[in-house]
Amino acid sequence: MAHLHRAQLAVAVYGTVSMAVVVVAWEPGGEAWELAVLALGYAIAIWLAHSFANVVSGGAEASWRVALAHEQPVMVSAVPVAIVALLGQLFDWTPETVELLALVGLVLLLVAIQFVLLRTAPAHERRLGGTLVLDIVAFVLIVLLLVAVH
Repeated sequence: MAHLHRAQLAVAVYGTVSMAVVVVAWEPGGEAWELAVLALGYAIAIWLAHSFANVVSGGAEASWRVALAHEQPVMVSAVPVAIVALLGQLFDWTPETVELLALVGLVLLLVAIQFVLLRTAPAHERRLGGTLVLDIVAFVLIVLLLVAVH
């Protein structure tokens, strides 16, 4: 992850937070494998949408290949969700357990991404404060969504 540019890491943060919304919105009565498919499908859709926006905003010199490579980190959040969902299917975990573990995986991924972001730039209080605020706001929104949906 450290080899990514800061803009790509920001895209990964966006993908992780939005993937948490996908996990929360997943039908708790569904099968765990459905969450894996949903996460992978969402990750591909958001990757293509980000790449399209990159190409359109890039003008005449923009290329799809460069845009697809640059926006690829938006899909990283599908990995922990798909792994948890497939393990949940394999070991017959309850949907609530799958959902909770997928969210824990996303929180750990978000912390790892932000750790790399903070290490790749000079630390100062505003950047650290912004990171902490993002974490708190994302956590509160996810909890509120969990409460509202369930």
